[in-house]
Amino acid sequence: MHNYELRIDLSDKEALYHSDMPYVLGGGLFIPSKLNVSMGEVLSIRLVLPEEEQEILLKAKVVWMSQKQNGIKPQGFGVQILGEDSIFYKAKAEKLLAGIKANARSSYTM
Repeated sequence: MHNYELRIDLSDKEALYHSDMPYVLGGGLFIPSKLNVSMGEVLSIRLVLPEEEQEILLKAKVVWMSQKQNGIKPQGFGVQILGEDSIFYKAKAEKLLAGIKANARSSYTM
């Protein structure tokens, strides 16, 4: 296991939409990356969200991996936000993405 601390910049709603994984219990994010992580690995994340001036510090566990780029879907991994951080992240993401329709748009994972 590694001791990664990542800085993820999702400062625009489009980037958040593509990375958000709302179907992950507690909220999740897809992180486009070639970083060598392991399933179950816990990461520290400094997250920048739209309309937020400060980074949000999160702990997250790797729960999904895409080893290879597939068409428009980038290589990377999905994380589940852990603990009380998940409540804040999920509420903030839902508020920011409210009203954005998925018509003809896809995320990095689905």
